Amino acid sequence: MLSPEDREFAMDRSLFHRKIRVMAAVEQWMAALQSRIEDDLSTTELPERFLQKSAKLSRGENHHGQPWMLLDHPAMFLKEEGSPEIWACRTFFCWGQGLSLILQLHGQTVPQGTLTAPEGWQLNIEGDPWDYREEGSWSPRLEAKDAEWLRVRRMVSLGDTHSLLEAGASRYSEAWKWWLENR
Repeated sequence: MLSPEDREFAMDRSLFHRKIRVMAAVEQWMAALQSRIEDDLSTTELPERFLQKSAKLSRGENHHGQPWMLLDHPAMFLKEEGSPEIWACRTFFCWGQGLSLILQLHGQTVPQGTLTAPEGWQLNIEGDPWDYREEGSWSPRLEAKDAEWLRVRRMVSLGDTHSLLEAGASRYSEAWKWWLENR
């Protein structure tokens, strides 16, 4: 049985109109970020095979109960014999959690040894590699001996969208440089 507060909440249509506006704004921001990333890619030394896939925007309603949106760009997803090989920049927005920039690595793209994240970034090799919640064993330094996958993540404030664009594109450049130095 619904409480009076839950009944009132269930009848409030403004919640969904606001959600639609927020998700549309996030989608517009991700499209602008994609353009900025493409500008940065023209000056990077990333392997060509990472730059061949076009950007992909995905969305859903249930990442651990929350609506989400994800931009993969640039990205490489290969399914060879054995484990997959993945190198992907994943910009992830999750309702109630905010925005994160993630360099997702699997297979041969994973650097091994003692790793120290770029300043402001965190590393993770534990748990579910596809779980993007804030919880978990995120650390600025870890030992990645025989690691099959690695996530490198930076949380970004949802403040001013202009500074988010500047931070997003330049922050990914930091992660790319880190990966090139550590691979």
